[in-house]
Amino acid sequence: MFGLIADDVAYLKVDDSNREDFVQADSSPFKPYPDQSATMSYFEVSPEILEVPDELIEWAKRFLAIQKKKK
Repeated sequence: MFGLIADDVAYLKVDDSNREDFVQADSSPFKPYPDQSATMSYFEVSPEILEVPDELIEWAKRFLAIQKKKK
């Protein structure tokens, strides 16, 4: 799984190779339990990225590459 949607927010998988891209974009990590501090290795995709299909495809390709590395 390279992404998820929760409460109408899209998230993509991150690791050390792309986490900084999300931090620089002021994205937030996915918190499955709002009342707890635990996060998962998925970060919010900014609306600016979602609105530009070619940009979203490029981001998604990077995240698919993460999954391929783990196999």
